[in-house]
Amino acid sequence: MGDRLLNQYRGALLGAALGQVLGAATPARDGQLAEPLGFGEFAPPDSLHDSIAGLGQSLLRLGEGLIHRPQQSIVLPSAVLANPSALAIATLPLALYAHDHPTQLRSHLWRLDAPAPSLAVALTVGELVSQAMHTDLPPSELIERAIAAQDLISIAPDLTAALQRVHGMADQASLAIARHALLAETPADCGPLCLALYCFLATPDHPAIALLRAAQRSPSLLASALVGALCGARNGISGLPATWRVQAQQSGRIAALWGVSESALNSLASLLFAAWAGIYLPALQNGKLPHPAWVVAPAGKLRPR
Repeated sequence: MGDRLLNQYRGALLGAALGQVLGAATPARDGQLAEPLGFGEFAPPDSLHDSIAGLGQSLLRLGEGLIHRPQQSIVLPSAVLANPSALAIATLPLALYAHDHPTQLRSHLWRLDAPAPSLAVALTVGELVSQAMHTDLPPSELIERAIAAQDLISIAPDLTAALQRVHGMADQASLAIARHALLAETPADCGPLCLALYCFLATPDHPAIALLRAAQRSPSLLASALVGALCGARNGISGLPATWRVQAQQSGRIAALWGVSESALNSLASLLFAAWAGIYLPALQNGKLPHPAWVVAPAGKLRPR
């Protein structure tokens, strides 16, 4: 149980990073990626929108806040708060930390001073990630379970309708048809999420296919990051293509695009898992732990969640 969950924590964070690297790759004229693996030339960070460049820093800040100050609000950049997909990615640590507690996920998100559309998309992605971690759950039930768990019909009726359209298309429409229909009929705020969800549901157990389809067809590189998070949450870090991980790490593209390294993401995942499991993580004093070992108790006993 513990190994599987930790694998999924790491997979969700690294999957999002890999997805964004793929999304930033420059496509060829025919819509295919420049290289078979997808890691062709990519847009330099300083050419990206403020909500996308260095997105990993926002994710890291929120994750560290949950670990050390779970009852305090986290301040995120205004550009991230205003971009629904960017906020959904930045709050992935919260989705993992509260994956078994829908009410906690919602209450933590509501503390962020973000516009309603951004909060609705972040809440939806958080719940979808939580549901995707249940590997015994049929993918066809993912959307309906997420809608019910967070009562999205009353919170975000337009977004709920868009999600239900994705549910209806998942097994019936080709990617080209689905892309056209989703982009034409879906509000812009939730367009990347809906396209990402379609790509994930089409091949939930084959992350490479889902990621490449999103990278090739989505006008937003954040859609690829959302696909990566969902695939990683379901299949774990071991389910992500090892060749891509090695290539992205050796090229330094995750660090260049996100502002954090793969090792930092893995460390954050381990600490989030420890905090969720009920391990007390004392604050550093002069750069050192004040106690020689962690103290373990049932989740929520030694520290509030």
